[in-house]
Formats: sequence, C-alpha cells, structure tokens
Amino acid sequence: MAWENGEWIGYDDRQHKIEEINEIITLIDAEYTSAEDMPVEIAQDYFELIEKLERYNRIHRGERDLLYFEYEYFGEDLNPENSGNWIPSYVFDSESKPPSNVLGNTPSFHREICVLMDEVSYVKHSYINKVKGWRYL
Repeated sequence: MAWENGEWIGYDDRQHKIEEINEIITLIDAEYTSAEDMPVEIAQDYFELIEKLERYNRIHRGERDLLYFEYEYFGEDLNPENSGNWIPSYVFDSESKPPSNVLGNTPSFHREICVLMDEVSYVKHSYINKVKGWRYL
C-alpha cells in the first residue's frame, strides 16, 4: 500500500497510476530533448513525476517481493537513514566495490525462503481463495 493525500492506494490502483505517469513522462520526453529545453514549470512537474514513479515502483515491487522489501527498507546499504535497520551493510575490501544489485549478495537460503513466502502469500493464497472461496488460509 502507498499512502498519498490522506488515503491508501492499493496495488491495482497504484499500477494504474504507474502506467499514467509513464505515459506522461513518455509524452514529455518526446516533446523535449533535455530538461534544459523544458519550461521551468514542466521541468519541475517532470522531476516530481519521476520521483513519484520511483517511489511507486519501490512500493509496488516491495509489496510482492519480500527479499527486495527487506533490503530496500531494512538494509543498511539501501536505506542507511533508517536507525532501525536489521540487515547490516556488506563489507567490501579496498579492491572490490559494492555490487549495483545488493540483492545479488544475499545468502542463498534467504533468497529461497523469500521466494517460498512470496509464493504462499500471492500465488497459492490467491489460488485457494478462488477455488475454495476461503477468505483466509
């Protein structure tokens, strides 16, 4: 869920907003070759839309990808401003750089258990609800 303007935005509504924002950004990109060519108001709106799109995409992915959610919101590498992080920063020696994809360094067991939990939460749970008419597992 995403909180915006005093209301929660669910997955489907957020997907619709992501598509709308992408369309607007595409139209602006087609009209202007760079931000310097844009009128000030359009440039401001453009960068606000990009920021909103990035936020929605983070929330959207985190809602269905537990491993990503954990590292994005509770990992020191991706969220250093959070004082309550429980996933420490990876230590890299002077010759190696942090990977562009921090999730690539997660322990394999952690990846496996998160995939199973995602499947139970979103695939099997939805299937059981449709087939059995159950509201909860």
